[in-house]
Amino acid sequence: MIKGYSIHVTKHVKPGPELYKDIIEKFGGTLKSKKLTKDDKKNSFAISCLEDREITKTMKDDGIVVVNRDLFISAVLKQKLRNIPCKKRSFLFNPYF
Repeated sequence: MIKGYSIHVTKHVKPGPELYKDIIEKFGGTLKSKKLTKDDKKNSFAISCLEDREITKTMKDDGIVVVNRDLFISAVLKQKLRNIPCKKRSFLFNPYF
C-alpha cells in the first residue's frame, strides 16, 4: 500500500509522528520529518489535521496529496485484513467468537 512512499506527518496530528513512523516503516514507507515540497510530489503524501491547515495549504498548492489520519489508519487496517488468509479472517466476522 505505501511501499516506496515518503510520508510526512504534520505537527499536530495525534497521537504523534512516532506512532506513525512504526506503521509507515512496517508497510515499507519512509517517514519524512521535513515538510514535503513540489520536488517531493512523486510517491509521497502527507497526513495532516485541521490545526495544521496553513502547512497543508502550502503542500496542496505544491501538488502534494494530503490525507487525514482517519483515512490513513482506515486504509492501513483494510490492507492488514487483506493480508490475513481467508480461513483465519472468518473469525473476525463470526458473532459467536
